[in-house]
Amino acid sequence: RGMIGSTNRLEHTIIGDPVNRAARLEALTKEFGVDVIITHDVYTLCESSLVTAYRNLGKSKLKGMELEYEVFGR
Repeated sequence: RGMIGSTNRLEHTIIGDPVNRAARLEALTKEFGVDVIITHDVYTLCESSLVTAYRNLGKSKLKGMELEYEVFGR
C-alpha cells in the first residue's frame, strides 16, 4: 500500500501478492459461474449462517501462482 508515481502525478494504490491473489480469485467467478469466490481459509472464518450459502468448488490453481487453493462459491 502506498503512493506511486512522480511529484506531478501521484496515485494511491495497493500492490503485492494478496492483491494479485484476490484478482485471480475474482477471475474464477466467471469460470465457475458464481458471484463470489472465497478460499478455504476465509470459509473457516465465516459464521455458520454464511457457510451454508457457499458450496465447495474443489481445488483450483490460480493463474501465475504455484499453489492450489480450495475454493468455495455462491
